[in-house]
Amino acid sequence: MATYPMPNEKKVLGILENLFDGIVVAPGKSFELVEAKSMVGVYVNDGGQPVAACATDLALSAVAGSALSMLPTPVCKEAVTSGTLTDSMKENLKEIMNIFSRLLMDDFSAHLKLSSMHPARGLPRPAAMMLLEVRNRAHFKITVPRYGSGYLSVMSV
Repeated sequence: MATYPMPNEKKVLGILENLFDGIVVAPGKSFELVEAKSMVGVYVNDGGQPVAACATDLALSAVAGSALSMLPTPVCKEAVTSGTLTDSMKENLKEIMNIFSRLLMDDFSAHLKLSSMHPARGLPRPAAMMLLEVRNRAHFKITVPRYGSGYLSVMSV
């Protein structure tokens, strides 16, 4: 099975600074996907098999989903308080998850692509089973000025 490289803070920053001015990326912590009301991007290889995932906790889902299209910060804060992302936030986050595929590839790795994005509680069985086989993990704290911060976990088999 192919191995996908884990990104470091510099690589995450390099990708996200093109989307968000003044973004800060720091080492993060592991978090329980379901308890954090995470959104999970599922990445598949060319054979359609789930091989990697990127998960954002509720805070980062709202922050990134809001900041991408410059939604008002009170809308972002309300999403975190209520635990519910707007459709616009979800659409924006899916675009960001698509860009996150570049976090897991380099000149020597196998190709992968974003297949889908789901709440952690609603993962399709193949994706949930893949998460049980994850061998590589990287965790980051991401702060977007004016919007706030949250956590990203990058995982691969």
